[in-house]
Amino acid sequence: QSVAMRNKFDFVVLGAGSAGCVVANRLSKLTNRTVALLEAGPPDHSPLINTPAFLPFVVGQNQTLNWCFNTAPQKHLNVKH
Repeated sequence: QSVAMRNKFDFVVLGAGSAGCVVANRLSKLTNRTVALLEAGPPDHSPLINTPAFLPFVVGQNQTLNWCFNTAPQKHLNVKH
């Protein structure tokens, strides 16, 4: 069975941006481990994504660039999402 058709992996990395690709690459170097790298978004040609100074505009409630998912409250972040 090809790796692409597996339904079980040792690691699942969500997001194939710069950091996700680096993490997936490093995990794939581990012997006898399988890694799935998942990306759901379209290509990011927006200057808001490619320009670090625009980060506040991306992480806000901009639903075009941010899916606006929240995590469970985080104890070590003063219960912020």
